[in-house]
Amino acid sequence: MENQLKMVLGMSLAYVTSFAGLVLAYFYYRKHRGEKDDRGNG
Repeated sequence: MENQLKMVLGMSLAYVTSFAGLVLAYFYYRKHRGEKDDRGNG
């Protein structure tokens, strides 16, 4: 039982971490791309 709980926690932590990284990378990309592209494309 304890091993299953550790596995679920570990998988959840990995999922949340990867999702957070994806979101941060997306906002970082938009921030840096948007400064150049958004104004020019009107």
